[in-house]
Amino acid sequence: MSKNYHKCKRILNWQTRQCLVCGELVSEHHPEIHHVEVYPNIGVFIHQDCHERVHHEDRFTFLRPSMSHQQVEVAHKMLKNKEKIKKLIKLNNEVRLLHRKIKL
Repeated sequence: MSKNYHKCKRILNWQTRQCLVCGELVSEHHPEIHHVEVYPNIGVFIHQDCHERVHHEDRFTFLRPSMSHQQVEVAHKMLKNKEKIKKLIKLNNEVRLLHRKIKL
């Protein structure tokens, strides 16, 4: 089974197991998982050869994720930094209030 299997939260063709590239049935013993979306983590079962085609042939762009893994990582880092900045601003505001109270 593909190493990415456990990372997918949802597999679109779970019941039919029909390859979305060639239309043939994908083996239960060696399914290849292709991520059609990285976030949320959604995949499809396809054949290994078909997986290569998805990444190298222009006619399968509909099976490519809208965001790359790198873009998702950058977005997550930005969100984490945004949360850190919010906490720092809140802490800074609390410190200012304390200084005001002390001066009064």
